[in-house]
Order: sequence, then C-alpha cells, then structure tokens
Amino acid sequence: MKKIILCAVLLVCLGIGGIFAADFTQFPEGIGPGPMINVGIGYGYTWGWNIKLPPIVASVDFPVSFIGGLPFTLGGGAGIAIYGYDGIYSGINYRYTELAILGRFGYHPDLGVPNLDVYAIASLGIWLEFLKYAGGGYYSDYNSTWFHFGFGGSLGVRYYFTSFLGVWAEVGYTSLTVISGGVSFKF
Repeated sequence: MKKIILCAVLLVCLGIGGIFAADFTQFPEGIGPGPMINVGIGYGYTWGWNIKLPPIVASVDFPVSFIGGLPFTLGGGAGIAIYGYDGIYSGINYRYTELAILGRFGYHPDLGVPNLDVYAIASLGIWLEFLKYAGGGYYSDYNSTWFHFGFGGSLGVRYYFTSFLGVWAEVGYTSLTVISGGVSFKF
C-alpha cells in the first residue's frame, strides 16, 4: 500500500512539474509559421446503422498570434460519412450521408517537447444530412435533406517526424467523429 501511495505522489509531482515547465504563451518548437494540414479517418455516431464509408476528415490550421501574442490557430475542416441499412429479407434500404464544413479555433501551448503539438479546438459550422429510403414495395421511396448549424470541441495532438510530415489524433466531437487520426503535413 505504501508503494502505491508513493507512486501516486511521484506521478502527481511529475505532472505538476511538467505544467510549470510548459510555456502557455508561445507555439511549440517546430510548429508554424505556415499552415498545418490534417487528413485522416475517424469513428463517429452510427445510430446502430452499418458503416458504409467511415468518416473521412480533413482540416487546416493557420498559426496566428495577433490575439495577445498567444499561440492560437484559425482554420477550417470538412468531412463525409455514409451509413446505411440493407434489409436483405425485408427489401427496405436506408442510406444516410453526412457532410460537414466547419471553422476551427485552437489553442496550442508549448509543453517543451520539440515537434509535439498538443491543442484544444472549438469548431462551428454547417452540417448537411441526406437520407435515402427505399421501401421495398410496401412503402413509398423518399429522400430527405437536412441542413443545420452545429458546434463541437476536441483535444488533439500532432507529432512531426520530419520538418513537414507527422501524425495526428483528436478526441471529442468534431463534425462527424468522436475519435479521429491520420497524417499531418506542415508547410
């Protein structure tokens, strides 16, 4: 029991020390001044339907420091996902396509690790949803389209292996996904 308490205290001390070593007023080393482009795949809400095309997402973030000199980014993103239900025996088929276009605002503190970018993102944008229903003879076929505004937020991390190529991951609700990741390019 004493070893567990000692380990817990040590982890807390290391965490607090890491926070004090961080610089919350400048971009991480190796990040910027050009845009960072993310392309990847994610997993989102399926509503119990089959995934026909998992969420494919792309985003771009431009470092800006005009807001009090702090490490913020402005950018945008887009994505597409297709879900469906194929009623083999009933003949009823659904196709649900979701498109999202959004703006992104991010905060990127420097944690003192070169080429590591940890960030928080807030997003605001529009969602287009298309539903195609084939009734299988008993019900009429129909198509529906919805358009609405939405918002989201996520926590993310990027790590660059070279001066222009890296990987990224985000967790949170960002347009179509709750978790996503892929390749990141820095210019």
